[in-house]
Amino acid sequence: MSEAHGRSEFERLLYLDELEDGHTNRWLEASESERRALAGRLGLESLTALTASLDIRQRWTEVRIVGRFHAMMDLVCVVTLDPFDITVEDEIDEVFTTAAEVADLEVNVDYASPEPLKGDVLDLGEVVVQHLALAIDLHPRAPDAALSALEFEEVLEDPAIDSPFAILAKLRDSS
Repeated sequence: MSEAHGRSEFERLLYLDELEDGHTNRWLEASESERRALAGRLGLESLTALTASLDIRQRWTEVRIVGRFHAMMDLVCVVTLDPFDITVEDEIDEVFTTAAEVADLEVNVDYASPEPLKGDVLDLGEVVVQHLALAIDLHPRAPDAALSALEFEEVLEDPAIDSPFAILAKLRDSS
């Protein structure tokens, strides 16, 4: 997170010394150009909105980010191949640590342990983008999209459409 200076499309840096009494709240909103860049990075048709409300608290060597993000985007339906709009909202609860010994994790990684933070800066925008990326459906289907069993059988039985095995057989026979 701290090494992403200048690399993130949605960079929102928080320097730990900005935490007044170890606490701050941040409202993040992506600009149009940032949303365009993020859509390209995440493989989306478009990203029409991205906002997040975050509560950041530091206690000793740990920095905890708790909040929610809201995104509106266009995805391509895996059934119809048509774009459709969808809203994704999810929670963020992430812990980082500045403790040096956590950076030397051994083979048995405890996935509940805090993420190491090098330096005194955290890119809140990148935290939001990573959570958004995890919340996007890898096989999006429009709400009204359906492929009936009859349509599926017609596709399989269409002589104009070769099965992968038929294509491999043609390649084998032609060599």
